[in-house]
Amino acid sequence: MSKRKSQSKPSVRPPAVLPAGQSGQLPATVGIVAVSIAIAFAVVLRFWASLDNFWLDEIWSWMMAGQLKSPLEVVTRLHHDNNHYVNTFVLYTLGGDAPTYLYRLPAVLAGIGAVLLSGWVARRWSPSAGVTAMILTGCSFLMIQYSA
Repeated sequence: MSKRKSQSKPSVRPPAVLPAGQSGQLPATVGIVAVSIAIAFAVVLRFWASLDNFWLDEIWSWMMAGQLKSPLEVVTRLHHDNNHYVNTFVLYTLGGDAPTYLYRLPAVLAGIGAVLLSGWVARRWSPSAGVTAMILTGCSFLMIQYSA
């Protein structure tokens, strides 16, 4: 009787330690360029969205801020659910004749900050996760809508 030995090929596993120069991470210049493009794109989208007409709640806040006599009245006189102290103070400070995009500047800056924060938090997992988080947050319709 002849015995046949099964000739199975050993499975090839990836090495536990990658050779030098193959860390599995983005090269530094690619990461910097990707982050710069993501930030620039997020900034442009948010400023472009802020050029639209006022919404009803923005008109309401603008009208309430126009009735104030002093900045202190933002806190002492306006007791309304549509009154956000920082936003109403910005509306009062800018006055009634400023372009609409200036009234939305705090929201735009907060939206850009959210994009930066998402990348900073996600980079703890990996640099590519940070870039991906910034791209997804920067291009999200709802994040753009509420940032403008």
